[in-house]
Amino acid sequence: MLPLHYRAVYLAIAPNRGEKAVSISASFYWVASLSQFLIPAFDLKVNPGYKQTASSRLTNEVVSLIYFYMEIIMRVLFIRHAAAADQAAFGGSDLDRPLSDEGRKEARKMFKALAGLYPQPNQIVSSKAMRARETAEIACSCFGRAQRIESELLNPGSSFKDFRKLIAGLPGQPELVVVIGHEPDFSHILGQIIADGELRIDVKKASCIEVDINRICKGELKLMLSPKAAAKLVQ
Repeated sequence: MLPLHYRAVYLAIAPNRGEKAVSISASFYWVASLSQFLIPAFDLKVNPGYKQTASSRLTNEVVSLIYFYMEIIMRVLFIRHAAAADQAAFGGSDLDRPLSDEGRKEARKMFKALAGLYPQPNQIVSSKAMRARETAEIACSCFGRAQRIESELLNPGSSFKDFRKLIAGLPGQPELVVVIGHEPDFSHILGQIIADGELRIDVKKASCIEVDINRICKGELKLMLSPKAAAKLVQ
């Protein structure tokens, strides 16, 4: 059981959201639990009379660290590429498959709607697959002058670890980033962000999933939009 001052802080920053929903809360609990064993040893070496002061100071440092990592730093729009040419009919490399005519039309509809709902993103990042790159081109034409980036870290088969590496390597301090990639990769990545892998979201083609993330790429699901739903919102 945590000491009273740890329990109070833990409850304050981790409202009742379910046992597995907020991994950062679990991380705080683990750090705070460990700290209660470290504090007595630390205090004995300093001075028994300063136990409360040393304990409070370490508590404050732990809380500050947790708040630092919990702070929401970025909004991310996960967008699966639009419909592409049939792989069997195309016959070439999977990375070279282009969007179909229907896919291009669907992507334009989606991004025109999103441009009416969101400010201009700082970056639009896609995998190096042709279908994702073409989707990103359409996004840039609708959003305007957003910086466009291509990254192998979003190529088919990407993982949550790849996503964290991608976010850490983005230039500047972006507040809104669009990432365009593939399934089932996005389902797994979003599951890790939102609920430590305990949740699976089926991301349809050209659909948008909005999440807010903190410094360790954990966060909250804010919005899910299909192309049709997005178009209705801006009518």
